[in-house]
Amino acid sequence: MKWGCIQDVASGDKLLYWVLIFVLQPYFDSAIDHWLKDICKDGGGMSGDPGWSIDHISVTGSQACFRVWADPEMSGIEPSEATYSDEDMRRAIRDTLNALAVEYPKKSREVELMVERYCA
Repeated sequence: MKWGCIQDVASGDKLLYWVLIFVLQPYFDSAIDHWLKDICKDGGGMSGDPGWSIDHISVTGSQACFRVWADPEMSGIEPSEATYSDEDMRRAIRDTLNALAVEYPKKSREVELMVERYCA
């Protein structure tokens, strides 16, 4: 994956990767995980512009999952809502962070730490 591009992402994952681009944008005055940490905690979630949201759903007795939504008029992606497993979310976070590190090499060390924290 190239930072900011989802053309090479499997069609069922495009929604997730499109939203993660906004979650992980390199706000250089903040840590990369400034929003990610709020999404990955039990019952966590986040939403923002241009019309997206991720909700961490804890399910008793089974692995957590994530409900992801994006305004189809902004994303161009249908369906506009999907649920992803914890494993799929971690893979997508890792892919997106690694693409960010290639595009912004000064963030490489921080990306390594975020991959260890959120994708292990």
